[in-house]
Amino acid sequence: MPELFQAGKRTYYINCYANVGVYVCDSGEAYLIDSGTDDKEAQAIYKLLEQKKWKLSAVILTHGHADHAGGCAFLQEMTGCRVYATEEEKIYSENPFLSPTYITGGYPPHEMQNPFFLARKYKAEDIRELMLPDGLELIELPGHNFHMVGVRTDDDVVFLADSIFSMHMLRKYHINFMFDVPAFSRTLDEIGKMQAALFIPAHAEPQTDIRPLAVANKEKIDEIAKNIINFCEHPITYDELIRKLFDEYGRRLDMQQYYLVGFTIRSYLSWLKSKGSIQTLFEDNMLCWRSWHA
Repeated sequence: MPELFQAGKRTYYINCYANVGVYVCDSGEAYLIDSGTDDKEAQAIYKLLEQKKWKLSAVILTHGHADHAGGCAFLQEMTGCRVYATEEEKIYSENPFLSPTYITGGYPPHEMQNPFFLARKYKAEDIRELMLPDGLELIELPGHNFHMVGVRTDDDVVFLADSIFSMHMLRKYHINFMFDVPAFSRTLDEIGKMQAALFIPAHAEPQTDIRPLAVANKEKIDEIAKNIINFCEHPITYDELIRKLFDEYGRRLDMQQYYLVGFTIRSYLSWLKSKGSIQTLFEDNMLCWRSWHA
């Protein structure tokens, strides 16, 4: 069951599947940073706010993935709150089917049509139209999705969304979701330089010193890139490459992981091709990838 934890004078977080931030103004108006994964988590968030007698004014979405935006519809129905997101991320609000469609690259199979990938419709507005409370500041966090942002509060607490992954996720999954690998890497560089009283990633425990985790995430990116280049020593298809990477990391492939990890592998391949580390060729009507040094 999600619980409310205080992180500063006005700043709180709720330990949902993806940590949800709460900022409370002197007036008792509350701003959420993300909304929970689904109606069940949103209901728990709503009850926690009710217990504190805080009035939900708005949800600030870090990005449009369903595990962050899945509670918006319920919260809007219960409170009439407004939801704000960057222009690129709010496209999911009225068209949630776009999320699993863009991950799978076509009409998504039924395994990808569940609340983790497919939120209910909600109304979102451009975050540029939001008059942020004086105690909140947006932070650009490119790499994970089209246009993700984080939030810094005047309690010196920074919400990092999906710009960094926990050690548990790095060790268990190894290949975590990324849209733009070099941008994600540059964001990690910037995070490593940040100073704050507390950092709250979406998928990691709060940290007072974020640099070691940023370094570990960077090292994992470099490791995966080197593995891909090595596996491309001889021409290899995309599916063969996925198999080799899953074997390398001792993981079992299923439909959801095929698309989630596969999306990220495609992002790695595009990046490595653009920097001249690998090349493409067609053999027997199959697209193959090969290292340039091979």
